[in-house]
Amino acid sequence: ENLKYATKAGRKMRSKSERTIGNRLEDRGIVYWYDSVLDLDGGVCSPDFWIRKDSGLFVIWEHLGAKQKGVIRTNLRHEPTSK
Repeated sequence: ENLKYATKAGRKMRSKSERTIGNRLEDRGIVYWYDSVLDLDGGVCSPDFWIRKDSGLFVIWEHLGAKQKGVIRTNLRHEPTSK
């Protein structure tokens, strides 16, 4: 998967900017999953990062880097309502 950038804790990431995000989460003691499958009510996705909050809600963080267009968008959030 071309995971060549390691966070301070040794977790491998695809890009430098994702490594920076991982480092910031780790520095704050936030438990996160990186590039792993998340099953939400039958819909499956594999975001760059996801965090399960104490409330049971999920924060899904897909880092979109588009160097070709000179645009970088980060911190897109989706918090589904709990049942």
